[in-house]
Amino acid sequence: MSITILFVLAPIGAIIAWWLSQQRLTAKPWLEVGAIDDFPGTGASSLPAATIGLGVFLAVVSSLFALFISAYFMRMQVADWAQMPAPKVLWFNTGVLILSSVALQYAQVAARRGRMEGVGDGLIAGGLFAFTFLVGQFFAWQQLNAAGYFLATNPANAFFYLLTGLHGLHLLGGLVALVLTIDKVWRGFALAQVRLSVIRRHLSPVAELRRTKSMTDTVLADTGAAATRPSGWRGIAADWSSDQRAFKNVSWGKAMMWIFLLSDTFIFSCFLLSYMTVRMSTTVPWPNPSEVFALTIGGTTIPLILIAIMTFILISSSGTMAMAVNFGYRHDRVKSAALMLVTAAFGATFVGMQGFEWTKLIMEGVRPWGNPWGADQFGSSFFMITGFHGTHVTIGVIFLIIISRKVLRGDFDREARGFFTSRKGHYEIVEIMGLYWHFVDLVWVFIFALFYLW
Repeated sequence: MSITILFVLAPIGAIIAWWLSQQRLTAKPWLEVGAIDDFPGTGASSLPAATIGLGVFLAVVSSLFALFISAYFMRMQVADWAQMPAPKVLWFNTGVLILSSVALQYAQVAARRGRMEGVGDGLIAGGLFAFTFLVGQFFAWQQLNAAGYFLATNPANAFFYLLTGLHGLHLLGGLVALVLTIDKVWRGFALAQVRLSVIRRHLSPVAELRRTKSMTDTVLADTGAAATRPSGWRGIAADWSSDQRAFKNVSWGKAMMWIFLLSDTFIFSCFLLSYMTVRMSTTVPWPNPSEVFALTIGGTTIPLILIAIMTFILISSSGTMAMAVNFGYRHDRVKSAALMLVTAAFGATFVGMQGFEWTKLIMEGVRPWGNPWGADQFGSSFFMITGFHGTHVTIGVIFLIIISRKVLRGDFDREARGFFTSRKGHYEIVEIMGLYWHFVDLVWVFIFALFYLW
């Protein structure tokens, strides 16, 4: 069943990735004149940055929850699984959460219709229902603890607390954003100032003008006459079949990086699917990752503490890389170079901690052909997957240092001859490095979920 879930989610993820790439594939912000969000004539989306950012965040979160649920179904097949009873309060919590969604949908409809009172009522009701849900989840946890179902008692208990806790944290973050939006409504902000927070659409006159221009954008037909560009799925088919929008005006560097990342996705997918197949088919017990990757600190054994720190460092590096790309757009070469060096430092720290992890396991007897805890395939899977990913991070660190040095020296501004500096004022290489680095970070999320949490 877990394999089926992954194969169903893979096309969805591919479609999301393609859509996001289309939004910025042909954009060259460092060559544009005007507001930083305005990309005339590029065919890029007129959606506000907040909406696109939220879409990217939801895609990542969906992948994370899908991996957790997939690992849950796989772990259920092991003999030590003991299903815990579901407290009745969970049914009440589910109903309350549905009511919260209904209330927020009401606020969304009211915002589209320009009814400010309905917006406030819907937001307040949705927030109260969401808070009630969190309180109900806390009571459910209390009931289970009182009945003796603790986190470390059984893997089923651990998965329940993990999934519900992670979901509760996401809901709590949404509740904070909801409270901030309610505060704007309460203080009498105009509807246009809170509408984006409510319905995730920007309806200012500038955005409407850009959206209208994008919808009515035309391309030249073979006859030389202007033909209206189709919208929706017909527009997508027309773009790819006629090559009018798909790869026109795209630099070779960005296009080749996307092609490379696509091929690398297949390689990592093959590795992870092979790992899952080996683990599910072996008749020898698989080593427990919580015990294998545990560290003893101050006399206390803490499972996965090193892996958690490594993951935090690598995910944080995506933030510094994104800021480096942003300052590259603005031609602020000092800040862009500094943030790339910080990203490289994070990556080097990650590789160093991974080297420490390898050394520790090798000293404990782990080899590609065997280990002291269980199935022989554990060692080969570990060294192959983490080693291949670590190689990618190391290569990224080297290139980040090289590019940051060129940016800091002003090679892109002076059109200095050399590696990737043939075009004056072209900071596109910073964005290309960002694409590579974000891909490496995203792959680690899958490795972390499948190899360390399963």
